[in-house]
Amino acid sequence: MLNLAPPMLQVREALQDVPGKYEEFLRILYDFETNPDQRTAVDLYGDLCDIIQDWPQLLKDFAAFLLPEQALQCGL
Repeated sequence: MLNLAPPMLQVREALQDVPGKYEEFLRILYDFETNPDQRTAVDLYGDLCDIIQDWPQLLKDFAAFLLPEQALQCGL
């Protein structure tokens, strides 16, 4: 299980003024955590890119959790 506490606080702060965006972000994380056999970290990162693309620093923060081979698959 990933420890996403610090980035989560940053995401909540960044998305708090965008209706529904933080909830969508949480749903993506929930889907990843509850379906680990169906979702990869690469899938998660791709979904996060769709949600927080306007906040590139947040994406970089989450990319730090990827293994090197996963980062390559994500184009990082």
